[in-house]
Amino acid sequence: MTDQRGRNNRPLHFADLRPATGDRSFEPDYKPCKVCAGAGKVWVDKPYEFAGRQVTGLTELVPCPKCGQRYCQTCGDSGLIKYDVPTGHDWFGQLFPCPDCERGQDYARKAQASGIQRADVPRHYVDFTFDTWSRLGARHQRGKELAYAAAYLWAENASHGCRVSLGHIYELAGLPMDRADSVKNSIVLTGDYGTGKTGLAIAAISRLNELGYAPVYLRFADLLRNLRDAMDKRDRKNDPETESPEGVLDRIRKAPVLVIDDFATHNTTEWQLDQAETIIRYRHGEELPTLVTTNDDREAFRARWAGRTSTVLYEMAHEIKVGGVPLRDEGQTISETGV
Repeated sequence: MTDQRGRNNRPLHFADLRPATGDRSFEPDYKPCKVCAGAGKVWVDKPYEFAGRQVTGLTELVPCPKCGQRYCQTCGDSGLIKYDVPTGHDWFGQLFPCPDCERGQDYARKAQASGIQRADVPRHYVDFTFDTWSRLGARHQRGKELAYAAAYLWAENASHGCRVSLGHIYELAGLPMDRADSVKNSIVLTGDYGTGKTGLAIAAISRLNELGYAPVYLRFADLLRNLRDAMDKRDRKNDPETESPEGVLDRIRKAPVLVIDDFATHNTTEWQLDQAETIIRYRHGEELPTLVTTNDDREAFRARWAGRTSTVLYEMAHEIKVGGVPLRDEGQTISETGV
């Protein structure tokens, strides 16, 4: 320890160390370090100026010289950090899990689970992330590169309103671009049943949770059901505390980040057309980022929604095809692969 100095500028010995706060005695078979009492860090005597003169005291917290590998210098073992960003930035003043220690990763896992729960994601999909998606075999990833890149960049650019350049999507996918470049803040993932559209949408939600955002997830059929339930309860009970249909719709259309899964309905009615148009037109006008999945291609989507919703949606969103082999039909489900 010749590089560290204690009293009177002499080499720092263990006698100069004082245990810092910390207790791991609850862990089974744990034997605390005799130097730091298990904290992983110690206070050391350092000279400092006080009232115009040099004095010495316990003024600096350093890793324990015997077991200091347990001490995270990034977060001070708190497990949380703040980013140095200007006032007004989305991350200003927010706490984030430390990326360099196990305590921080534990916070990250808990935050992700809590965020997924708040987003109302079905239990079957709660473990879907971009990391687990990437563990699919090469054959099952083929044809899905563009969709993966789009969903990934959409989530990563949350601090910029999820705005994504089509050129960047093609660049990340490693594919030549076959259309004009543009920048949009929404994505429409289209493709056949079982190709992984929902998995990518949930992976985007997981990443948004990691970044400190609170996206809202819904299946369009569930939204219609919730609206009808709200209408029935209000008519039946006349209960002022029951959320109104207008309240349900407002909560969805004004969500800061929205994921609409399986945007489709059978035998589309005029009422359903109105609800869809209300949501999409509002989000387009307010420039709110939206990710939509649908089994319909553009023409089928236009036919289903009579052009009223599709025109606005495709104006605000990049349309990205999810191709390749179906994952479900071949038993290569995302849950089995960890995706």
